[in-house]
Amino acid sequence: MDKSWMHADRRSKEFELGFEEFLKFAESNAVNIDKISCPCKKCCNVDGFSVEVVRDHVFYYGILESYKVWRWHGESMYDNGVESESESESGDPGMGENDVEVGESEDEEMSEDSNEFLKFVEDGDQPLYNGCDHTTKMNFLVESFSWKAKHVVTDSCFGDFLELVKGLLPAENLVPLTTNDAKKTLSVLGMDYEKIHACPNDCILYRGDAVLVDAEECPSCGVSRWKLGRDNIPKKNVPAKVLWYFPPIPRFKRFYQSPKTAKNLTWHDWGRKKDKMMRHPADSPTWKLLDSKYPELGNDHRNLRLALSSDGFNPHSMQNSLYSCWPVILVTYNLPPWLCMKRKFMMLTLLISGPKQPGNDIDVYLQPLIDDLKLLWNGVEEVYDAFRGEYFKLKAVLFWTINDFPAYGNLSGSVVRGYHGCPICVDQTRPRRLKKGNKLVFMRHRRGLPRHHPYRRQAAAFDNTIEEDLAPVPLTGEEVLARVEGLNCEFGKREESTPRVRIVDDQDRPCWKKKSVFFQLEYWKDIPVRHNLDVMHIEKNCCDSLIGTLLNIPGKTKDGVAARLDMVAMGIRTELKPDVSGKRTKLPLASWNCKLDEKKIVCGSFFGMKVPTGFSSNIRNLVSMEDLKLSKLKSHDCHVVMQVLLPVALRSVLEKPVRYAIIRFCLFFKAICAKEIDVSKLEQMQADLVVTVCQLEKYFPPSFFDVMIHLTVHLVREVTLCGPVFFRWMYPFERYMKVFKGWVRSRRHPEGCIAESYVVEEAVEFCAEGLLNDDASTAGMPENSKPEVFHASNPLSAPTMISVYGKEMEQAHLCILQNTEDAKNYFSEHMELLKLLHPRFAKDEKWLKDKQNQTFSAWLKERVSNELQNSGNTVSETIRWMAAGPNNVVATFSGYKVNGVEFYTKQRDDMRTVQNSGVSLVADVMLVSSAKDKNPKKLSFGSMSNSGSGKRKAGKSKAGKSKAGTMEVVESDDEDEEFEADEDEEESNENVTGGMRLLRRGMVTMSRVNRRLVRGRKLKVKYNDDGEPVGRAAKEMQSYIGVFARTKVPINVKDWRLVPLSVKDNIWGSIEEAYVVPKQWKKMVFASAGQKWRDFKSKLTTWYIIPFMDSPELFEFPPDDYRSIHADQWQEFVKDRISPQFQEFRQKQMARRKENKYPHRLGRKPYAQLQEELAATVPAGRKLVRTTMWKAARQDKDGNYLAPQVQEKVDEIDKLEKEEQEGKRKFEGPVDVLTTALGTPEYSGRVRGVGGFVKPEAYFHLPKRARLNLDARQRIKNGEEDSSSVLAAERAQWKEEKAELVGRLVRLESLLMGKDKQIVESPKSATLINDLGSGQGSCSRLDKAGVGGNEVEGVKAIKKKLDLEEGKLKTQVEADEVTKEQAPEKPLTVEEEAHVMEMAQVQSSPTVQRHHLVIDSLDNIVAEGTIVEVGVDSSSQTVHGVPLAAENIRVSVSKCLVENALLPVPIRDEIVFVSDAIGTCVAWPKDWVIPATAVGNAKQAPRKYGRKKTKQWVDTDKDDDDLEHLPADLPPALLSLSKWGNEFLKDRATIHTKLSKDLFGTERKIALFRSDLFAFTNVQEVAGDTIVMYMSFLREKLKESNMLNMISFVDPSSLGVGNSTDRSRSFSAALKRGKPGQFFLVPYNTGKHWILSVVSPSEELVYFMDPMKRRMDVTTDEWRTIVNQYGIPEQIGDKSCGYFIMLYMREIVQDKEQNWTKKWLTRGDEKYTMQDVDVVRQEWAEYVLKFTSN
Repeated sequence: MDKSWMHADRRSKEFELGFEEFLKFAESNAVNIDKISCPCKKCCNVDGFSVEVVRDHVFYYGILESYKVWRWHGESMYDNGVESESESESGDPGMGENDVEVGESEDEEMSEDSNEFLKFVEDGDQPLYNGCDHTTKMNFLVESFSWKAKHVVTDSCFGDFLELVKGLLPAENLVPLTTNDAKKTLSVLGMDYEKIHACPNDCILYRGDAVLVDAEECPSCGVSRWKLGRDNIPKKNVPAKVLWYFPPIPRFKRFYQSPKTAKNLTWHDWGRKKDKMMRHPADSPTWKLLDSKYPELGNDHRNLRLALSSDGFNPHSMQNSLYSCWPVILVTYNLPPWLCMKRKFMMLTLLISGPKQPGNDIDVYLQPLIDDLKLLWNGVEEVYDAFRGEYFKLKAVLFWTINDFPAYGNLSGSVVRGYHGCPICVDQTRPRRLKKGNKLVFMRHRRGLPRHHPYRRQAAAFDNTIEEDLAPVPLTGEEVLARVEGLNCEFGKREESTPRVRIVDDQDRPCWKKKSVFFQLEYWKDIPVRHNLDVMHIEKNCCDSLIGTLLNIPGKTKDGVAARLDMVAMGIRTELKPDVSGKRTKLPLASWNCKLDEKKIVCGSFFGMKVPTGFSSNIRNLVSMEDLKLSKLKSHDCHVVMQVLLPVALRSVLEKPVRYAIIRFCLFFKAICAKEIDVSKLEQMQADLVVTVCQLEKYFPPSFFDVMIHLTVHLVREVTLCGPVFFRWMYPFERYMKVFKGWVRSRRHPEGCIAESYVVEEAVEFCAEGLLNDDASTAGMPENSKPEVFHASNPLSAPTMISVYGKEMEQAHLCILQNTEDAKNYFSEHMELLKLLHPRFAKDEKWLKDKQNQTFSAWLKERVSNELQNSGNTVSETIRWMAAGPNNVVATFSGYKVNGVEFYTKQRDDMRTVQNSGVSLVADVMLVSSAKDKNPKKLSFGSMSNSGSGKRKAGKSKAGKSKAGTMEVVESDDEDEEFEADEDEEESNENVTGGMRLLRRGMVTMSRVNRRLVRGRKLKVKYNDDGEPVGRAAKEMQSYIGVFARTKVPINVKDWRLVPLSVKDNIWGSIEEAYVVPKQWKKMVFASAGQKWRDFKSKLTTWYIIPFMDSPELFEFPPDDYRSIHADQWQEFVKDRISPQFQEFRQKQMARRKENKYPHRLGRKPYAQLQEELAATVPAGRKLVRTTMWKAARQDKDGNYLAPQVQEKVDEIDKLEKEEQEGKRKFEGPVDVLTTALGTPEYSGRVRGVGGFVKPEAYFHLPKRARLNLDARQRIKNGEEDSSSVLAAERAQWKEEKAELVGRLVRLESLLMGKDKQIVESPKSATLINDLGSGQGSCSRLDKAGVGGNEVEGVKAIKKKLDLEEGKLKTQVEADEVTKEQAPEKPLTVEEEAHVMEMAQVQSSPTVQRHHLVIDSLDNIVAEGTIVEVGVDSSSQTVHGVPLAAENIRVSVSKCLVENALLPVPIRDEIVFVSDAIGTCVAWPKDWVIPATAVGNAKQAPRKYGRKKTKQWVDTDKDDDDLEHLPADLPPALLSLSKWGNEFLKDRATIHTKLSKDLFGTERKIALFRSDLFAFTNVQEVAGDTIVMYMSFLREKLKESNMLNMISFVDPSSLGVGNSTDRSRSFSAALKRGKPGQFFLVPYNTGKHWILSVVSPSEELVYFMDPMKRRMDVTTDEWRTIVNQYGIPEQIGDKSCGYFIMLYMREIVQDKEQNWTKKWLTRGDEKYTMQDVDVVRQEWAEYVLKFTSN
C-alpha cells in the first residue's frame, strides 16, 4: 500500500486522497468504529475516536509520519515484508550478485558470531504472545529499550513497566519479567565488557602476567588490591579500583555486520566531494600521508581511521564532590560528517573509575586498548562485510588524540605549564615571568612575522625589546621520540619522602614527563600531529579573558595593580602606572578599559539580543545590567559570543585600533571553525593571525597573554595537517559525558551504572537498524540529527481557518503559479498567444503583462481541461490540481518550519525569546512610472545586477503575516555607458573584502538623481547675480558632483591637473544630463569636483590611514565604505600617504591651517547659499555687502562669535562701516572695509566673504559697461525694459569709446612719424597695431632696457576694443552671457605707446632679413618671420610667460605656410597654432630658424644669431661647435667620428644620405650638421635626423635577424607637419603599409621632448613610453597623466630623452621572440645607466661613419 502521502502537505489533494484510503482501511479492520486509534501527532494512537473526529485531528495536528506499519489499524508488520537493508541505490559501490539481506540465511558464509546472531534472531522472531501478528519479542525488546534510553528511564521504573505490560497481555506472553531478564536476552549479541582490577595508586593493572593476575597487593607500592573496610581490613574479592574495558574489535566487527553501517564506512571513498576544499579528515595531508606510506592501509577503503578522546567528569553532578571518572572514547572518521561524531558511533572503550583522576599515570590504563590497536594495525582476519557479502582483513590506525590542555599533557607526556608550557614550541617557548603578578606570560609572537616587518623594530610598543628571532619549527614525531627515548617514568602515586627540588635555570627544565604509551604503535612517530589542541577550551578561555578584561569583571580581568606595575617594570606604557597618592589606589584608564557608558552599551547590546531558534542559549540570562558583567558562560555560549555577538556589541566602543584588533581575533575563530576550509587561504590566515595577536600585544597588558592566547598561533597548522576543527574539538565528547551522568543511578557504583547502560544502548542501536523503520529515531540517532528531518517543512502552531475571496484570492493563485516550475511553459505559451491575438500591443510589455495577469488563470483551466481529454496527455499531477483553482478556505499559522528553518509572525516573535520573523524575498518585477509608461524597467529584488548604476531602497512589504526585511532594488539603465563600465569594474573588485568600515550611514550615492534620470527629468539650477549656483537644486548638484569625484576619479593621481580630461568631461556630461546648467559653468564644475576630490582624499588619509599607521595589514584592501576604489589605486595611494615626504607636507599644511585666525562655520554650505539666505533680510534698495556675509559665516546657530579674535575684527568692521556712513572714510576697489579691517590683501582666485567661484578681478575690476550689461540683463529678465532699448544704449556708448580710441591711435602715429601737426585719422595706424600683436596673449615683462609688459598690454587692450563688433554684443544679450574684461594694471601714456610703436616699426622694417621657421627637419618649413632682439641677456627673458632660455630665440611670425601647424613652444592655452601667432612674438628653437637664402641647399646649416652692442642685425654663424676638445671616455667609434667631423664639417658641410623607401615608405633625405654631432658627442639634445639615422641602423639589424615582418618604423617628421587631420592621415597611411602582426615604432617630438609609442594595429594596442614621469601639457595648462608601459626607465637628465627613445627601440628590436611586453612587466623599476647610453652612441657612430666618405 502506498504510504508516501503521509509525508505530503495535509492541505494537498494527495494527502486528502491517501488519508481517505487510510480511513476506509481502518474502518474495515476496526473492532469498534467509534474507537478507531487516532494517528495524529497529539494522540499518537493512544486515544480512540470516531472517523469524523480522527479526520479533524489529523487535519489540525498532522499525522504521525513515523507510523509506517498501521499495526493499530489492522495491518501486520509482515504484510509488506522486510526490505533488504543492503539494497543498492543507483551508483552505490560494491553491490553485486552476492549482496545479501538482513534476514537472508547463508550459513556457509557466516562466522561464529554471525551464527550466534542468527540464533538470537530466531528466538526474537517469535510472536510476543499467541495470536499476535503485529509484533515480536525482538521488536518489543528493541523498542522498549530504545524508549528507556531516549527518556532516561531508571531500571526500577522500567522493571515496573515490564511487569505492567506482562500483566495486561494474554497469558504465556514472552515479555521479560524484570529488567535483568531483558538485559540477559540482549547479552547474546556479544556486547560485553571486562572488569580489570587496578592498583589504587595507579601503579599497575592486574592482568597479563599470571603472577599479577593472582597477586594480592601491588608489587610496586605494596598497597592491597582489595578495598579496605571501616576496620582497615581488606575485603576479599572487592577490588579497590576497577578499569572497565569495552573491547573495540568485536564492536568494529559488529559495525560491518550491519549493511547500512558497512556501506557508510566507505563513504570517504565514494561519497566525498574531492576538490581543493577541506571538508573531512580524508581531505587532510595526514590521511594521504599514511595511505602513501603504508599502501596496505590505503588499498582497502574499509580500513578504519580512528581518533581517541579522554577527559574527566564528575558523575554525581554535585559541585562539592571531588570524584573524577575518566572515559576513553573512540570515533571513526570513515563515516560521513553527519554520522561520525554522533552518539551512536562514539565507542566507549575504557572507563577509569575514581575517585581520583589518573593524571600522568593514564598510560597504565591505556595499555589494554594499545594492545588491541596493535592487533588492528596488524590486521584482524575473517571480518564479515554484510554490505558486500564477503570476508576481509580489517586494519585500523589511530590518527590522534583529542583532549583539553591538561589531558593533552597526560596523554602526550609533554609539560604543559611553566617555561616550556607550549607543547609545540617546547624549549623555544621563551615566556617571561612577571614579578608583581607572579605569572608567566607568552609575548614573543613577533617571531612569526616576516623578517622585515615594522613591528619587529617597535620595542616600546611591545615588551621593550627588538625581536630578531624566527618562529620555532615544530618537532616531528621522530624527533620527539628521539628526545623521550631515554626518559624513565615510574607510574603510581606515592608519598614522596623528600620534597621536590625546584630548578631555577630555564634550560634545565624538562619538556616531557614521560615517553607516551602511544609510541608503542609502529606508525605513531610518522603522524605529523599526534595530539590536537582543543579549540573549544581555547576559545572559551580567550573569550573569558577578553570579556573579563574589557568589562573589568572581578576574578576574570587580566588588569590590575600588579599588571600595571609589571608594565612599569618592563618600561612600557609607564603613563598607565597606578596612582597611589590617595587613600585608594587608582588605575588610569587604558586602551582596553571600557568606560561606564561603554560598559552599558556592551551589556545592553547583549541584553537586547534575540537570535534564531537553536542558534544559542538565551544570552539575556547571562547579562547582569546591575553589575554590568557577563557570567555563567558555558563553552557554547563563549563560542557564539566570540564568533558572532562580541564583534556586534563592540561596534561603537573602545578606540578603533583596539576594537579592530579584537574583531579580527574573533573573526579568526569564525574562519577556522568553518565546515569548509579553503586550503589556499590557510597561509594568509596564519599570517593575519600573527599580526592580530601582535596588535593585541600592543593594546593589552602583558598579563593578558597566558598560554591559551599563545596556543591560537598553532591552530592553523593543525587545520592544515588534520582537517576541519569540528572533527577534532571536545563538544561531542562533552555532550556524551553528560549522557554518562544521566546513566548513574547509584552513587555507590557510578561506573557500573554507566557500563551497563552503555552495553544495553549499544545492543539496542544495533538491533534497531534491522528491526525498526529507517526513519525511526533512537537515542544514538535522535530525530533532529537526520537530514530529512532537518529539511522538513511543517506548521509550528494550530491552524486558524480564514476565507479568502476576490482579488486577493486571484493574486495568491497567480503568485503560486508563477513560482511553480511546471507552469513556466504555460506562461510562455500564453504570452505568445496574447501577442498573436493582439498584434497592436505585441511590443508593449506592460500591457501584455497586465493582460496575462488578468486572463492566465482562466486560460490555464480551460487549456488543461482540453488537454486532459486526450488519452496521451502529458499534464503533470501538479498542474492538474492547480489549474482547477485553490480552495477559498485557507489555514494560517503563527509559526511554520520551512526546510528546517522556523519562521514566526511578528506577534508570535514578540512573545518569544528568539527571533524568527525575518523573511527575505527574491523576485523580478516590472517598474512603471505611470499607467501610460510604454518602456517599463525590470527590477530585481534581493539581488545585485551589473546592468546599471542606479540603486534604490524598496519599502517594507509583507509575506503572509511575517515582516519582510529591507530589500535593495537595482535599476537597469543603459544611458551612460562610460559609468556602466566603471560600475562593472567596481563590482568585480568587491572580493577585496577585509577592508575597514567606519561609516555608519553608508556612502552617499544620490539615488534620487538616478530615479529622476530614468523618468527623463532634469532640474534647472538657479544662479545669483555673480553667476554662482544657488537654491536646493544647486545644493543637490554639488552633492552629485561629489559622488562622481569620489567614484570616478582615481585617488592615486597626485594633482587634479593630472586627472585625464576624459574623466573631467564625463563628470561634466553627467551633470548636463541631470541638470539644466549653462555651458559657462563647466570650469566651475571642474573646480568643485577638484575640491571635493581633494577633500575625499584628505578624508581617506585622516580616517583610514593616519590612525592605523602602526597596523599596515589594515591597508591591504580598500575601505569597504568606498568599494569603488580599486585595489591597485588604494595601494599606491597608501604608499604615498605614509611616505615621509607626505608626512612632512601634512605637518606644514596643519601648521598653515592653524594660522587661519578667522575660520568660518559654514561646513558644507557655500557662500552662495548663505548669500541667498541673507538676501531676504536686506531691506529693499540696499545691496548685500561682503562684510555682512563674512560676519554671518563665522556665527554659530545662536549668532555668537566663539573666537575672540573674530569678535575683535567684527567690532573693527562695524566701526569702519560707521565711519564710511558718516563720510569720515571712503573705500574703493579691493581696498574696502573688509580688506582694511583684516589688514591683508585679497588672495588670487577667490574673494573673502564671497566664495571661491568669484574672482577678485571680476568682483573689484569689472568695467562699468559690463556691470551695466549685468544689470540690464536682469531688468530684461524681469520685464522692466526692452532688449532693443538696452542694445541702443550700448551701441551709443561703444561709439563714443571707439571714437576716443581712434583719436588716441592717430596721436600715437603722429608721434612715431615726427608729426606735430593736426592729427587726422589714418588707416595705417590700425595696420601697425595689427602687425604688432594678435591680441591673444600677454607678453612677459622685461627689465628697464626692454619693452614693458604694461606697454604691450595697453596696445593689446586698444586693439581688442577696436575689434569688438555690435553683432557679438547682441548675441551676448540674447544668449544671457556675461563678458568680463580685465582692465590693464596701469594705463599707458601716449609717449609709452609711441615707444611700443617704434619697436613695431623696427620689427617690420624691410631691411631686416627674412627667415624660414622649420619644425623637426630642414624641409619642414611651416612659417616665415623675423628675429626680434632686446638688449638684455636672452637667458633671463620670457616670452608670454615662457622662459626664452639659451636654446630659443624671439621671433615675430609674419606668415603661416602650413595651416594648423603646432608651435614648438606653445603659449599655454592662448597661442597653440602657428597661424594664431601671426603678428606677435613667440619663442622658437635657434636650430629651427633658417635664413631664407639658406633654404634649398641641403648642406647649409641653420644659423645662429646674436646681437651686437649696436642695433644692427648681423650673421654670426661661424661653425664654432668645438669638436676638438672632446669629453673623456667617449665610445671609440664616436671619438673617431668626432675627429673626422672636426676636420671636415666646416663651412656648413654635412653628413648626408638618402634613405630608401623601405624604411618609411617614401624616400627620405637626411643631413647631419656639425652642431648635431657636437650635441651627440656631449650628450645634449638630439635632433630628429639623428634618431632617424639610428632607426635606419635598427632596420638593418632587423633584416639580418629576418624580423622585418615583425617591426616597422614611422617617420617622426611626418607627425610634426600640418594639422591634426593631416597627421592622422599620414599616420594611417604608414600603418596601412604594414603587414599583419607588425609592431610600429613611432618616435616623435612633442615640443623639446622625445617620446616613443609602440603601435600594434592587429591587437588595437598602443604602448606609451615616455622617459619623463610627469609633464605639463602647455595646450591646457594642466599636468597630464603619463600612463607608461610598466618597466619604462626614467631619463637621467633633462637632455637624455632622445637617447632613451633609441634605447627603447633597441631593446624591442633585439627581442627576437617579441615578448618584451611581458618581460618589461616583470622587471620592475628598471634603470638605464650611462654605459647603456654609450652602447647606443657607439652603434650610431659606427653606422654614421659609413657615410663619411660621401
